[in-house]
Amino acid sequence: MSQSVLKLDEDILKKVQSHVPENSSPFQQGGEEEEYRFTTFLLDYFQKRKAVRTLPASGISYFIYIPPQLARKVENLGSSVLSLRRDKSRDLSGKIFLCLDSALNKNRVISFENSDNQRDVLEEKFQEIKELLGDFELLNAVVDFNIRSMSIFLTESPVDPTSEYEILIDIGRSQEQFSREKLTSFSYDFHETETKLPGCGLMIWKVQGDYTLTDHAEDRIARRFTFNLVKILGKDGVSQEARGSHGRSDLIIHSHAMVPEHGPCVLEFKVLRHGNSDDACEKWLSEGLEQVIDYGSDRAAKSHYLMVYDGRKRLGELDLIREKSREQGVTYLHFEMYNTPSGERKTKLKK
Repeated sequence: MSQSVLKLDEDILKKVQSHVPENSSPFQQGGEEEEYRFTTFLLDYFQKRKAVRTLPASGISYFIYIPPQLARKVENLGSSVLSLRRDKSRDLSGKIFLCLDSALNKNRVISFENSDNQRDVLEEKFQEIKELLGDFELLNAVVDFNIRSMSIFLTESPVDPTSEYEILIDIGRSQEQFSREKLTSFSYDFHETETKLPGCGLMIWKVQGDYTLTDHAEDRIARRFTFNLVKILGKDGVSQEARGSHGRSDLIIHSHAMVPEHGPCVLEFKVLRHGNSDDACEKWLSEGLEQVIDYGSDRAAKSHYLMVYDGRKRLGELDLIREKSREQGVTYLHFEMYNTPSGERKTKLKK
């Protein structure tokens, strides 16, 4: 008995593959992305519980990410909870969850009786756990169900690895869809809070006086930008470093997270560093422009963004890139990063 074999056209196969996400989070497992990955899964868990109306009405919980190298030290604390993500009805208030992987698949829970000083009790236990682990800086989230808020204390800082950076998230917020106008506004807001000045969230300068940016500045900006988007559009609305036939795009906002006439959307991030010549900067951004157009064709994108973060001493948009972007239908956003708080004022006076 003969059996027919369906042969797929290679172009069709590549197109299908380019739309298949490589994992269920915008962030990869391990390395510097682990903190964002953990936070993304945690936020997604709360959003799904909100959707089925099982979020606690009151109380406080702590969620602590335990890196693999420290897991043995907490194996006797509390009781085991497998796959927290699958359990949408578990009581959360008055508990500390020790999350042994960033996707919430393996956890241990320490429970406390309800009391008027619940936060103090949980915080005291958290400090004990930190001492047990040798004062290792732990990524942790404090969730206050009374006001529907989650405080994430990130430890990702190349300037000061011992510091924490708090991000406050409204877990009661409904997921949105972005238009180009909303995305552009979001991008400028991100710049104001994360990259514009030395004291902003990302602490982008390694040596301010020498106009030296931190290592991997481009990757750090793209990761934090993606993370901030996930808080609004949801974990499944955004992909980072997604593959396509032309390579990997920095960031994709999927169709369901954009208004129909503007999605999907592809974004390419570029950083200009002090010391690079004008010709080198033009070449670098021209390559970025080609990349975002190619990546957009892989995804049948309706919106294309070239995101440029300028850390040079002499700041300003590149006329050639602005003209090329206009001709190609690409939104070119140019963000000036100042190495001193007074730098912005001086730049404005010169203009």
